Amino acid sequence: MTNNSVLKKGDPIVKDGESAVQTSPGELAGFRSSGKLEPGGTDQARFVKESAPKYAFDTDLPSGHVEYYVCRRGDEVRAFVEQNSGAQATYDPYTPLYDGGDGTLDPEGSGEVVAYLAAEESVTLADGDTVRQTVEVA
Repeated sequence: MTNNSVLKKGDPIVKDGESAVQTSPGELAGFRSSGKLEPGGTDQARFVKESAPKYAFDTDLPSGHVEYYVCRRGDEVRAFVEQNSGAQATYDPYTPLYDGGDGTLDPEGSGEVVAYLAAEESVTLADGDTVRQTVEVA
């Protein structure tokens, strides 16, 4: 694990699959009826992994072959967090995060908890801004 990795701590299972659209390392991804991965749409902690040739989490991946982490409880990853409460909001460490439906995790969402903020201190998010944040899988 490096500073350039989605995985920060833990031992997830690494798998490969096909994505139907462009993805970004750190996006929460789900399988669609086509059998291909797309951002969002899952309560399972499945995060797109940085892949060849650059292995950088700031490089988008074209549709096609993609690697992803199937995370276990306690794994920590750098994922995308976005809140849409209508105003800037501050969240405490270990705030529950839900599938935002677009590859992000949303502290204002509902359904199954996918992860928790793994921050040491409170995190302030502006409405609609997407930030990469370390999260701990639920």
